[in-house]
Amino acid sequence: MSGAGLVGAGVLPAVGAVLQAAPSPSDGEEFNSVTVSPGLPGFLATFVLAVVVVAAS
Repeated sequence: MSGAGLVGAGVLPAVGAVLQAAPSPSDGEEFNSVTVSPGLPGFLATFVLAVVVVAAS
């Protein structure tokens, strides 16, 4: 069986309509390095994970 049943049932057009109707995530604030960066906690978590992986191998 192919995906023709999905198109005939109207599932794919319905999914397309939902995706087009979804609003974009905009809160009016501009992105900057503080709001996007994981900062020191993200660095430390990555560093600890790397140390554990290297030590385990």
